[in-house]
Amino acid sequence: MPDVNIAVVVGSNRRASINRKLASALAKLADRKLAVNFVRIDDLPMYSQDLEVPLPASVARLKAEIERADAVLFVTPEHNRSIPAVLKNAIDWAARPHGRNSWAAKPAAIIGASPGTIGTAVAQQHLRQVLGNLGALVMGGEAYIAYKPELIDDADVITDAGTRSFLQAFVDRFKAKASKARQAQSRVKMLEKMRPVAALVREEVREISFPAPEKMLSPPIIAVDNVSVGYDPARPVLRRVTLRIDNDDRIALLGANGNGKSTLVKLLADRLKPFSGTITRAEKLAIAYFAQHQLDELNEDASPYDHIRKLMGEAPEAKVRARAGAIGFSGKAADTKAGSLSGGEKARLLLGLATFYGPNMIILDEPTNHLDIDSRAALAEAINEFPGAVIMVSHDRYLIEACADRLWVVADGAVTSFEGDLDEYRRDVLSARSRADADVARNGKADKPERPKVEKRGSLKQRIANAEAEIARISEIIAKIDTALALPDIFTRDPKQAAQLSMARANAATALERAEEEWLEASSQFDEAGL
Repeated sequence: MPDVNIAVVVGSNRRASINRKLASALAKLADRKLAVNFVRIDDLPMYSQDLEVPLPASVARLKAEIERADAVLFVTPEHNRSIPAVLKNAIDWAARPHGRNSWAAKPAAIIGASPGTIGTAVAQQHLRQVLGNLGALVMGGEAYIAYKPELIDDADVITDAGTRSFLQAFVDRFKAKASKARQAQSRVKMLEKMRPVAALVREEVREISFPAPEKMLSPPIIAVDNVSVGYDPARPVLRRVTLRIDNDDRIALLGANGNGKSTLVKLLADRLKPFSGTITRAEKLAIAYFAQHQLDELNEDASPYDHIRKLMGEAPEAKVRARAGAIGFSGKAADTKAGSLSGGEKARLLLGLATFYGPNMIILDEPTNHLDIDSRAALAEAINEFPGAVIMVSHDRYLIEACADRLWVVADGAVTSFEGDLDEYRRDVLSARSRADADVARNGKADKPERPKVEKRGSLKQRIANAEAEIARISEIIAKIDTALALPDIFTRDPKQAAQLSMARANAATALERAEEEWLEASSQFDEAGL
């Protein structure tokens, strides 16, 4: 079943339109996870506010198709240095009636073909401006095709290899944007559920914040092309990796331990050089890198004030202490030696030091291991408010669901984009395990020398089954608590009960995290053992 649904709007009514032919060719470049729906616009009446009530059936159908789509692709010619009237009419209708704008926050991309070299450039600029005013999220970059009759054959297949490669990259990039938007919608729904609980702890928990970069860079900020990387050139950990990272990406890396997640982040952080291929970084790209092992690298005899003083040179004491307070160490806490700080406080300090100068991208390798549940919520909020890119390696399902809008799976020496959510990923892992069991069954019983391996498999399967049962049990408890917390007046009618429910949910969330970590650990061991 397709993971991403794309609505295609062709800005021409002509049956032999070269842009309709281009749109059909683009649809053929989409993989099976991309569902393409061509939206009809030639049956719409000319827009008039007098016709808004009742809404014409063709307009209602148009709005429903746009709203169902994860993103919209416009393929349009240029008419008189602007967009065609039929397209402008469709845009006007989908934006009406007032308060029912179907374009708001909808990811979009624009492409067009014409006999001239850049014949659709002016139309695209106008369309980009119109859609921007309506709140659509238009993908950056220009894409216009100089059309020749032999460019696309009768089967709507692009015949020129260079053009096909360019358009494939355009489609892949657009799919990633649409998929990211889909993940973001799931993230918004989750954050909405969290707000009543977060409101109770907000005043008691020290916030976490990341300084914004001084300047946003032109995308992509990192482009990796056909890279092999690792620690032994004869046995690279990752092979033929191709990917890109943009300014606003929130990417979580998934995969069993030992599959290469840490290798990938070291490559991105420029701490590991590739054996082959190319990696291009934007000029003046600043990267902050946080890893759990860095907690042991703090100077145990130095205070947070001392650590920050080293980064601020001769700055007045008041400014240094203000900066210490900004990362969570105000008053006497700033003078406490690092050796006396808790694991969570050390993590806060390291996060503040790593991001001190306002990076363009933050890499977080297991950032929540030492944080309590409220500090994890504060970290999630900081990530969501940070305007730059964030790459996360974490077993913390809460953090990934609250922050990530793209999932990359690191497995079998490759890095691939996963178009579903965490539940779908979990189902895929379980499905792979079931297939492995089926292979064992088809191949017959293992020989006696393999008995220890079979026993190990049985033990791991039992651990996985126990963890799954515990996840289901705790999830049911959390669902009941969420239902109670969703009552609109509970926080004013019975604040004590609301606080108790919130505490119970926090405890249940911690227990759920432990159960999920147990499941992930057992599943990873199962995969790594080749069982």
